[in-house]
Amino acid sequence: MVAVVGANGAGKTTLSRVVSGLKAPQTGRLAFAGRDITGMAPHRRVELGIAHCQEGRRVFGELSVRENLDMGAYARRARRDAAAARAWVHELFPILAERCRQEAGLLSGGQQQMLAIGRALMSNPRLLVLDEASLGLAPVVVDQVYAAIDRIRERVAVLLIEQTVFKSLAAAGHVYVLDHGEVAFAGSPDEFESSADLAEVYFGTAG
Repeated sequence: MVAVVGANGAGKTTLSRVVSGLKAPQTGRLAFAGRDITGMAPHRRVELGIAHCQEGRRVFGELSVRENLDMGAYARRARRDAAAARAWVHELFPILAERCRQEAGLLSGGQQQMLAIGRALMSNPRLLVLDEASLGLAPVVVDQVYAAIDRIRERVAVLLIEQTVFKSLAAAGHVYVLDHGEVAFAGSPDEFESSADLAEVYFGTAG
């Protein structure tokens, strides 16, 4: 798992949208599994194995929890294993099994976040892009979400994009810090914590 952290406006969400194809890069190229995907449409990236859990959850409120999960398995590569993927999601987030017939819009914010992550996992991804997975959640729910992420990374590569640095540092194997769209730091969590100048960059006090 790789963590990308930075203050508001650092470019984190823009990065996630470029990876999933929702935003085109102005320059440069994007490669996935040795293949240039810079101009590839978002739905084709899903077929390759890239899933994007966007900031703000974005569940389909009038659909049931089960229907939301099924929407995540629309890709051809995911349909065959949809039942197994759903069982895994229910194991990660048992509340989704309990509420499978409930309208998603009636779930709490934390439950909707679990549903959004579960829906992304239904596509059978090779890479899961998680944008602000803990945003706006109560501390106890953040702990539950990160416990699930710790299990997810055993099966799926995770790009974790967060403003809250401490949880992501504890879980990641590598860390990037963005500052106004530029990489200000790249290294291990230990190197991040021992860098004297990094707090200035992260908290926006550097020149």
